[in-house]
Amino acid sequence: KHKVRILMLGGLRRMIVGRETMRGMLGKAGEFMVGAIKDSIRNGDWAPNKPRTIAVKGSSKPLIDTAQMMNSVSAKVVIR
Repeated sequence: KHKVRILMLGGLRRMIVGRETMRGMLGKAGEFMVGAIKDSIRNGDWAPNKPRTIAVKGSSKPLIDTAQMMNSVSAKVVIR
């Protein structure tokens, strides 16, 4: 949360002096959040899988099976 605030404040300062666009700033924030979400999936403090799930899945790592969910995390800037 704190890192996003710092990123956005820096982006706003760059926008004020004409060194950044709104789309660019939001794109950077989106990419930061994508990385944070993927990091949370990989390294978060998640409850462990139950033994039955581990047996079926072959892994004790919650939220990761085929990596399809993690690979689908993305960001898109839409300005209307």
